[in-house]
Amino acid sequence: MVSTLAGLGLGLIAFLVLALLISAFFLWIGAKLAGIQGASFGKAILAALVSVVALALLQIVLSLIPRIGGTLGLLLGILVSIYVIKAVFDTGWGKAILAWILYIVAIIVAGIIATIFGAAAIWSIL
Repeated sequence: MVSTLAGLGLGLIAFLVLALLISAFFLWIGAKLAGIQGASFGKAILAALVSVVALALLQIVLSLIPRIGGTLGLLLGILVSIYVIKAVFDTGWGKAILAWILYIVAIIVAGIIATIFGAAAIWSIL
């Protein structure tokens, strides 16, 4: 039982690192395609990490507001994420928005990959 829980914990950590790297990769490619000068993979990792943390914190805090808190947290989180990309890559709003759109695509792709691997891991336990 303990080894199963440890394996699941390690799997979760591996998933989070993999999701961050995949998202950062797509953000980096998006930044390159958007024509952002000086776009590096390290900056993409930083921007992806800070964006996810900012979005999560805003969602948690603003979800305490009845009825509109969740939506408000999501919208402000998106704005903050785009601003983080703009600040980290030192670029304009248009290029930051374009890079953010590709970042969202990366999150969807990482989620699909994680679902496939997670289902395979659970299936192998059964």
